[in-house]
Amino acid sequence: MKTKLLLLLLFYSFTSFAQVEDAWIFFKDKPQADFYLSNPSLILSSKALSRRAKFGIALNVTDAPLEKSYIQQIQLIKELNVLATSKWMNAIHVKGEVSVIQTLQNLPFVQKIEWANKSRGIQSKLISEYKYVSDRKAQKQSEDYNYGNATNQIQMLNGHLLHQQGYTGKGVDVAIFDAGFIGVNTTSPFANLRNNGQIKSTYNLVARNNNVYEADKHGTRVLSCMAAYSSGSYIGTAPDANYHLFVTEDVAKETPLEESLWVEAAEKADSLGVDIINTSLGYTTFENPAYNYTYTDMNGQTSFIARGLEQAFAKGIFCVVAAGNEGDAVWKYISTPADASHALTVGSVNSNKEYSAFSSIGPNADGIIKPDVVAQGQQVYVVNESGSVIASNGTSFAAPITCGLVACLQQAYPFMLPSELLLKIKQSAHMFNNPNFNYGYGIPDFYKVLNENLSIPLIIDEFQEFKMYPNPFTSEITIENTSKEPFCVKVYNFQGQLILGIKVEYGTAVVNTTDWQQGLYMISIENKSTKTVNKFVKN
Repeated sequence: MKTKLLLLLLFYSFTSFAQVEDAWIFFKDKPQADFYLSNPSLILSSKALSRRAKFGIALNVTDAPLEKSYIQQIQLIKELNVLATSKWMNAIHVKGEVSVIQTLQNLPFVQKIEWANKSRGIQSKLISEYKYVSDRKAQKQSEDYNYGNATNQIQMLNGHLLHQQGYTGKGVDVAIFDAGFIGVNTTSPFANLRNNGQIKSTYNLVARNNNVYEADKHGTRVLSCMAAYSSGSYIGTAPDANYHLFVTEDVAKETPLEESLWVEAAEKADSLGVDIINTSLGYTTFENPAYNYTYTDMNGQTSFIARGLEQAFAKGIFCVVAAGNEGDAVWKYISTPADASHALTVGSVNSNKEYSAFSSIGPNADGIIKPDVVAQGQQVYVVNESGSVIASNGTSFAAPITCGLVACLQQAYPFMLPSELLLKIKQSAHMFNNPNFNYGYGIPDFYKVLNENLSIPLIIDEFQEFKMYPNPFTSEITIENTSKEPFCVKVYNFQGQLILGIKVEYGTAVVNTTDWQQGLYMISIENKSTKTVNKFVKN
């Protein structure tokens, strides 16, 4: 009997010793950082560098890649698997025996170890759906779109008025992080994307290949809210935007790795020059209860994914996140990364603008208003993997409906800082002066954001008598001079080449820009005593 008991104790002791866990290993430094920061084209695309330049965001050590020799040393340890990497965090995600991971702290280049097993956890929340099918088709119209079943969900946010002004997301790059995009490569509502080359890249970080058109349908339905086009049946909120499709969610299992894959995808999106990330995923609990998050962890600073989102925002990427579908469950609160302070967190209302009981509530654990805004996510219409229009429920769809209109605003105001755009969207919402934790600031009015800014010409602080508008411009720029002295105006393209030099006397001058290429222009304005330089863009 004693022998059996001893054997049993030894068995449990060995099991504990050999326990396998997930952990993040943070490095102390990046020895090659100066080299990469001196050669930025080695780490970021020209589009990414242009985005940094227009927002005045300098490169820093977080942009430099991880030190390869550090990773290689850890990869030599056969009891460990390196599953993901993050240059922003200067960390890698490993899985292996606890005792082996603990020894990594002794390596001279390891700063710290963060364990997934900290009484917090991870489980993705997608969406429950109920279906009924509509499959009407018509020809594309040029200006006044026939949205079909999508009419209410876009008109609720006044998105149709942005489209009528010609802002449909053209030239804006949107990344979608999800579980799979079955049918996007074959069905007719996504034909425009394929035919016009609007799918710019695909990455499956779960399978480590470029095939995203498998595994799951959730991403298809999320993408449709922005990108599907079938006039008379369904039109998304940003039909002319460019899209980058990432699989970061493993539907077969729930592991801490999914957070790391999200951050890795965000770094890839940054390097490609992506402008916006949509995330209709959220994490609160895990199949291993030892990893479960608590509400106090929903502070935008604890989870790996929330920290990654804040890094993305700091790089100039606007982030839209679904609030979660736990409002009528025991948990009830937002999930992560919806807790991040700089995420535009989107909750759900029904077609009558009434709060959806399933929509996760705020605030985040630090008391920050969440969700930020709400959009239709109850009995909302999406396109499924077969190309049919169906009704579904979830903040998973309220988020991309909103995200597409963010892309439209970024087309209109490419030089507006993400922080400024985030604030303006909140300020446009119908409950901005009286927010609560169900609606946040309420239903945003995207036309209000557009109209308020378009109606205000550029007024240079140094030259109160000088105005230039519109910005962005298309075929002409109007210059007004109400002072008694002339102004000299010089226009340079993004390569620094002088393309226009004029003297503006008292009155109004109109500059024809029909032959100018689309893009960024620097405009120098000066008189006898003062000079200033400002940014303009041609659509």
